[in-house]
Amino acid sequence: MVSSQETRYDSLPSSPHDDDDSEDQHHKHKFFAFTESSAVTSLRLKSAILAIGGLIFLVFPMLNFQAGVSLDQPAQTKNEGSWSGQTLTVDADVHEESIVNINVTTAKTRPFQETATPNNLEPVRKGKVMFHMGVHKTGTTSIQHALSLQVFKDSFMEDNFIVGNVDGGGYGTKSALAKCLKNKQSCSSSNSNGHISTFGKRIEEALVGNHNLVLSSEQFDYFRPAKMIKRFFHEFEDVQVILFYRRFFEWGLSMFMQRKRNHWQSWEKGGSLVHKNFVTFLASKNISSYAMKESRYTISTYMYYKNHFNVSLVNMHAGNGDSLTNFLCNPTLNAPNTCRKRQRNELQVEKSNQVKGTEVYDEIAMAAYAEGLIDAQQYSRDMARSLIQKHQESSLNRTSTDFSFICPPAHQLHELLKVSIKTEREYFPEFFESEQGEAELRKKFHKMVSRSQFCSVDTEEVLADPLWKNYFVQW
Repeated sequence: MVSSQETRYDSLPSSPHDDDDSEDQHHKHKFFAFTESSAVTSLRLKSAILAIGGLIFLVFPMLNFQAGVSLDQPAQTKNEGSWSGQTLTVDADVHEESIVNINVTTAKTRPFQETATPNNLEPVRKGKVMFHMGVHKTGTTSIQHALSLQVFKDSFMEDNFIVGNVDGGGYGTKSALAKCLKNKQSCSSSNSNGHISTFGKRIEEALVGNHNLVLSSEQFDYFRPAKMIKRFFHEFEDVQVILFYRRFFEWGLSMFMQRKRNHWQSWEKGGSLVHKNFVTFLASKNISSYAMKESRYTISTYMYYKNHFNVSLVNMHAGNGDSLTNFLCNPTLNAPNTCRKRQRNELQVEKSNQVKGTEVYDEIAMAAYAEGLIDAQQYSRDMARSLIQKHQESSLNRTSTDFSFICPPAHQLHELLKVSIKTEREYFPEFFESEQGEAELRKKFHKMVSRSQFCSVDTEEVLADPLWKNYFVQW
């Protein structure tokens, strides 16, 4: 459950007698200098004051009772959230095991709030900032692609949102984002990253037009400048973070494949692949610790941001499993017009034409490059992968499943499944108990195992095969 604390006054108003007591002490010092007549006059005045004070003391509680207000109870003051006539509760820390989910889960935690003081007066704040921060490999690309389309921007404007797509792509944007957060003017400078430049303009539009702002950048799952973000958006009323959850066994494999694909560029600079397959990748990790501490996975990112902002944790497996729909219909985002359009199929995004089943050939291409069999200056990665696939399927009349594979042993698979179950049960207990929960999780896991999706091609065996040796010599 979301823990809460009652808003209470640090101190209660002073009793009318408090002032009289101090007044009495003041008069006592004066009496010695007065004449006897002055003293009598002063005593009469004091008696009158005490009588009035006593009358107030008797009447005031009665008035208090009639008004239904007790000085011993918390004040019914609105402070973040709606007031229901009950004692106001303010959201406090959310324990990681207490997040409740149906389709989209909202976990409210320590909202950013600056208190204006005589030395820190600020203008009236504008709208809210909804900041989607990924994480990596949770459908972020499809969300960001949608936010870049004018039809989605127009729809969001009907919901009083201006879209600012922050992500410039790749790790190089971290420095650009940091520069922007430190100095707002650099967000609109002509020599900064194109997306960041647009980002700065969108902020100004939101502030001038009193609009809300919706942003997306998965770079903030590992780049975590909470204080900089607070300062940067201090003119807005609130900053809320949206994070997506993906089952750990799916996310871990996807992250491994992404990192492996990225090594093609590093090889062109003389780099090498650390882990050639998922087995060695898992063997290098404490799987349980990796799930909790990896900076690009949901849990670690959530545990950090929940201490600084309101955080909405979205389960991408809920509903029909469509991350974009789950994002647009997130109740925390509160974009009902855009959500309805998406549900009525009025807002569509073209799906990528990525060819499935080519990962096998990609692995062989990267292994051949690592052995010096492919000249990266002459062959691009896509070209190499395509030629290898053609040789296997056309020249040798074989398929991608005819290679030998290296698969995780039983103990690794057991640990991977156990950690995935524990994570989902802990963070989405209601969903976990539903038909889409544990049963579907286990079903999907065993399906991936049966299809050898956790396996990698035995590239050493492939490159030792004379048929492939002779083939690469021709390159």
